[in-house]
Amino acid sequence: MLKNFLPLHIYRIEGQPAYFDPVRKKYVLVTPRETVRQRVVPYLIQELGVPQKMIRIGEKLFYYGLNFRHRADIVIERFDAAENISRPPAFVRKD
Repeated sequence: MLKNFLPLHIYRIEGQPAYFDPVRKKYVLVTPRETVRQRVVPYLIQELGVPQKMIRIGEKLFYYGLNFRHRADIVIERFDAAENISRPPAFVRKD
């Protein structure tokens, strides 16, 4: 469960609190929404066994042929070798 994870490490970047996002490989400012992302991603990787390379953060949904202008908070991709494209079996959005 998510409650079993260690506290998130908070860095200071230009005086602002930030997390290091291992998926995006960059520092991101601490916000309530980002805190949820930083809790869910380790759960997906460590508890559910989702390979990190299959996870996308803040991905535009039209990349997957969906008629949305919005972004998904978290996308879990799978590669469809027959069609040579990535398809998201799951994505998480706030709305």
